[in-house]
Amino acid sequence: MNNFTIEEITNVIKESTEQIRIDPNNASNYLIRAVAYRFKGEFKLAITDLDKAINLDPELEGTYNNRGVMYFCLKDFNRSIKDLNEAIRREPNVAESYYYRGVLYYQKKISIKVSQI
Repeated sequence: MNNFTIEEITNVIKESTEQIRIDPNNASNYLIRAVAYRFKGEFKLAITDLDKAINLDPELEGTYNNRGVMYFCLKDFNRSIKDLNEAIRREPNVAESYYYRGVLYYQKKISIKVSQI
């Protein structure tokens, strides 16, 4: 999925945490740390940071897509679809949002068909 080592990811988390301490109102720092948490597989921590980033700057690119993917990873599919729809509305050229939303819609369709058996 990525070419970063766990050490590099840990350093990004450490550095962005320091930047948040210095400037707690900079939404980009929360987004950076959230992406690092995502690569580390710490999805709940990523969501917490993405919530903060969205609260500080609802227009910051990448926040809704990343949070939608984190909800997907946590199997919170309703929240995932909601965020991915918002991501697509705000940033229609981000393929990842369409991909995950498509997977969710496909899974939903399959489960509806199975329940009809």
